Amino acid sequence: MKFYFKNFDILFGKDPIYILFYKAYFIDKKVFEEVSDSWSSLMESGFIRKLEIDDLNRVIELERKCFSDCNAYNSRQLRYLIKNANSNCLAEAKQEVLRGFIIVLYKNGSGVAGIETLNVDPIFRGRGIGKKLLLAAEQEMYPKAIRRIRLEVSAGNIPAINLYEKLGFRKMAILRNYYKNSYFGTNDAFRMVKLITT
Repeated sequence: MKFYFKNFDILFGKDPIYILFYKAYFIDKKVFEEVSDSWSSLMESGFIRKLEIDDLNRVIELERKCFSDCNAYNSRQLRYLIKNANSNCLAEAKQEVLRGFIIVLYKNGSGVAGIETLNVDPIFRGRGIGKKLLLAAEQEMYPKAIRRIRLEVSAGNIPAINLYEKLGFRKMAILRNYYKNSYFGTNDAFRMVKLITT
């Protein structure tokens, strides 16, 4: 054991992250597993940036992955939402790969923001990307004096509903036949609202 620690600096340098890994591995395997999980989450994390019109093709691709043709926005609508609407459009990306995006619409003077669409590539789901996008969008609402956020979600989309409820959204109404085609096994949607304070 002393040999390993003696030669650690030569092999890995003095970075505290690597030292933590090394000591956890040789001293306590349970701690090592916990540290490994945290490290994996860190390595999986991407960054939030503004959604640009240059992202349009990828945005269209994700919209079609997440919604059927009848329920998805078309390219013209998405272009308008990104470029011309009174909106805030954010992307989550890692190594230049756009993994998810959110589009929020504002109505001047209303104090209300609407989550128009929130999409995460199915292959990257379960990594907290949707939550990160929602929180980033909410953070940008404070300077605009937004006091209420609303969204619509399929009544059958239980994972999304659970996420929204954890973030403080509450079901306010059920919208019958909201979707043209069945989505998550139903045409109905819940309207959910979150009140925010500064």
